[in-house]
Amino acid sequence: MTQFQYDINNNGKFIKVFDTNERIENTTLTPPPESMANPCFINGTWVDGNYLKLLSPVEFKMLFTSEERIAIKASTDAVVQDFFELINDPRLTQVDRNLQSVKDAIAYLEFKGLIAVGRSTEILA
Repeated sequence: MTQFQYDINNNGKFIKVFDTNERIENTTLTPPPESMANPCFINGTWVDGNYLKLLSPVEFKMLFTSEERIAIKASTDAVVQDFFELINDPRLTQVDRNLQSVKDAIAYLEFKGLIAVGRSTEILA
């Protein structure tokens, strides 16, 4: 008996369905709920919406320009320092830009003028 497998890309976006007995890499046997307009399969669960790719701490930092990274590093603001202490923690393997706390921290950088107006939208895209 063949099983449907739901192909997903590296960002969890649903691509297509396979009808096969062979297990195909980067697929799941669980179909996306019909109610989801934009299904993404993330960490073993279907979620709805534009789920942002999880990034390594270095990939996350590379979203900022050199000038922005230097300004952030030089900041004496306690909130900025606290956020980047978390990002620099060697135990951290991924930064999840989908978390409200990360979104708030990036917005705070923009509010404090450490990144240009509009950059938070670019970083969170």
